[in-house]
Amino acid sequence: LDPKNSGLHYNLGLAYANMESHEQALAHQMAAVELDPKNGAAHNALAVNYYMLEQLDMAKEHVKIAQRLGVEVQQEFLKALKIQ
Repeated sequence: LDPKNSGLHYNLGLAYANMESHEQALAHQMAAVELDPKNGAAHNALAVNYYMLEQLDMAKEHVKIAQRLGVEVQQEFLKALKIQ
């Protein structure tokens, strides 16, 4: 496995999130965006994991980045974050 592969970290983060291991998911999603800051899907995944860990300011920050990068964020999630 290539530790410098953004996609690998993104997918590992998704796997950890599916197991509700949000702190581990967060670590891999952060690695994904550090390796590829334009990975909008990883920013969105970061936002979800921050939300699950009740770190709402960070969740809002990353969901806005994801939107700027062209990711269509679910309306329910935006409402939960109080972002319109």
